[in-house]
Amino acid sequence: MSHTILLLQPSAEKSSRTWYEYPSIQDMVRGICSLYEKELRSKRRGELSYDTNDLNRFVDSQVDLACLVLSPGAGMYEPRDKAWVKRTCLQQLKRMSG
Repeated sequence: MSHTILLLQPSAEKSSRTWYEYPSIQDMVRGICSLYEKELRSKRRGELSYDTNDLNRFVDSQVDLACLVLSPGAGMYEPRDKAWVKRTCLQQLKRMSG
């Protein structure tokens, strides 16, 4: 388990900056999915359906998105970019589904 902080800026307005704290990378992936699903629910009704390409577009649509992941061995947080977030989401979602 690696404590993870998700830094998010969904729009160009600086006031849209926010952060989310998760006890693990797996929880961060669930959190990103939850944020995306919340956005989908605001736009459509009924059953939600999406794939990893849709989730990647959501990540890319954020003005800024990055993570800080605790490295227990180093005793510090390591920065991670959007590309890492997308790869990690794909890996974790594959593990969850199979």
